[in-house]
Amino acid sequence: MAANHPTFQFENSAGYSVVTLHPSLNDAQWASIEGIGTEIIGRLSGTPNPGLIVDLSSLNYMGSAMVALVVRLWKAVNERNGRMAVVNKHDMVLEVLRLAGLANVWTIVPDTDAAVAAIGGPNYRPGRGKRGLVASTIALVAGLAALVLACLPLAGVKLNPAEVFRLSSLGAVALGLILGTLGAALGAGFVRAMGIIAIVVSLAAGGISAAKGTSAHAPKSPPESSTSKEDRSKAATPPAPDQENKVSAPPADAGK
Repeated sequence: MAANHPTFQFENSAGYSVVTLHPSLNDAQWASIEGIGTEIIGRLSGTPNPGLIVDLSSLNYMGSAMVALVVRLWKAVNERNGRMAVVNKHDMVLEVLRLAGLANVWTIVPDTDAAVAAIGGPNYRPGRGKRGLVASTIALVAGLAALVLACLPLAGVKLNPAEVFRLSSLGAVALGLILGTLGAALGAGFVRAMGIIAIVVSLAAGGISAAKGTSAHAPKSPPESSTSKEDRSKAATPPAPDQENKVSAPPADAGK
């Protein structure tokens, strides 16, 4: 569904939306721009994880009211765990965004194809962000559980049976790695960061569990018996000199 307006154009395409802002928007009153923002956000409200492309390529200047409009759209997309990319071709517009501190926050690309790729490619579908959030959350919980299980023996807590707890920890590690990777791939921003943190925590827990398992299965020397210790002690002690040279005296009545 497309909507044409003297100051902007809104179009839905294959799971994402494109908003094209026209130069005439710079001359619009603030109240009019506020109304345009409300209309666009209303069109996005039915999508839980929207992908939005804001096309500024026809602009050679961008006023503060228009910057505020795009900021408002960006916040609305983030609140719905979506993605936004900005298309810009003019240096003056880029300088305005830099001065506003937005050039390092937004994904700014030179054409629509790059914008489509930035928000997830032509196969972007609403709902990816929500699945990413669920996957990242479960992955983080699993990774933290694995880390706790792996660290309990190091803290002196005896687990019985220890092997069952070690295997449980490794299973949580595998779950954290798989879902963390999935969450990082599907999510964006905070959700992607959660997925990456889950991967790091799971790797740390896996390393601790693997090291603990290796030390537990290392061959141990049998305990030395007390008899062996005494024999070795006797062998190591040299005889006293007076005992070594002592000659037994004959009995007193031996010559009688």
